[in-house]
Amino acid sequence: MHIYEFYEDKANYYIVSELYKGGELFDMITEKGAFNEAEVAPLMHQLMSAICYCHQNKIIHLDLKPENILLEEKNRENLVIKLIDWVVLDISQNIKKCQKWNPYYIAPEVLNEVYDEKCDIWSAGVIFYILLCGYPTFNGEIDKEIMEAVKKG
Repeated sequence: MHIYEFYEDKANYYIVSELYKGGELFDMITEKGAFNEAEVAPLMHQLMSAICYCHQNKIIHLDLKPENILLEEKNRENLVIKLIDWVVLDISQNIKKCQKWNPYYIAPEVLNEVYDEKCDIWSAGVIFYILLCGYPTFNGEIDKEIMEAVKKG
């Protein structure tokens, strides 16, 4: 994502970036349901390339989910994705206080508060599964039930 301007005041940071007109990957999943392998392959290649680049630079995303993957355009033929809403954690760090995680995509290691960059790989795998199947890997009536299922793997 290109950042054009950056401002800050005493309480906030403001980032002016590119405009993406394609919406969230989540919206596309909601509209379409399951995708075929030919549709999923280029999306996953882009996602894994971005994750690999970040991990090589010792950065963990830590909040990968379809809501944080934007589509550059509404063109469904050649989808280009962009990752947003980074927690931005250096691999050498390990935060203990977790934000409100989405239970569907969180890695078991994050729930146990001992994790590394592999938590992004777990989340990417869940996204891969949802793209192919059209539904989450783990289910439950409430977030706690989903997280218990995630802990069990």
